[in-house]
Amino acid sequence: MSPENTPHLKPGQNPLLRWILRIHEPLRRDRTLILGEKALRLHELHNQGCRVPDGLLLSAGFFREFIHLAGLNDFLASVSAAELKGETDLRSRVWSVFRDYSWPSNLLSPVEEQLSALMGEESCLWAVRSAVVGEDDEKASFAGQYSTVLNTALKDLWSAVFYCFASFWSERALVYRRQKGCRVQDPMISVIIQTQLNPEYAGVFFANHPSDAREVCLVAAVSGL
Repeated sequence: MSPENTPHLKPGQNPLLRWILRIHEPLRRDRTLILGEKALRLHELHNQGCRVPDGLLLSAGFFREFIHLAGLNDFLASVSAAELKGETDLRSRVWSVFRDYSWPSNLLSPVEEQLSALMGEESCLWAVRSAVVGEDDEKASFAGQYSTVLNTALKDLWSAVFYCFASFWSERALVYRRQKGCRVQDPMISVIIQTQLNPEYAGVFFANHPSDAREVCLVAAVSGL
């Protein structure tokens, strides 16, 4: 389906709207299976009173619907088939198609309008983060395999979103999935668009030591971002 043949959707009829969630809003139970682990944790932390920056969650359902409306189902099916054959140079293939595609404005507008409402009259930068469904379990941890794009201006938003989306097929992610036996024909990718902070310090909190069996908490931090 070419861009000019993509159906024109009125705001109230746009099926993408039901797949966009706000971090600071209650999470419906039927949405938990289409969000990556990071996205779910953000909701939980906010509900427990932590100061989590607000933003939007583009669920796996959003990208399924988005790809269907853009007429790219066959292209993504060919990418999944290439992964099963053992090809590794797939990220550039996905990134080039999504980067250069002439997207109809009616596909992009629901996200842009909701982000503009969150911003109000203030200018804002965004942290765009990949969140793949089932990326962490008792057998594997995909931490660092998929992309994050920081300090993203609204005009560069979709480039960052598609970059994170394409990172599902990065060489390191493909190799890791093969090593763990995680062959995925139906990629469940969600993307977090979150207000960017400018911190004095930033870091990671581990509830258990990340490299040995000790049951101790560990904080790794740096000054700045």
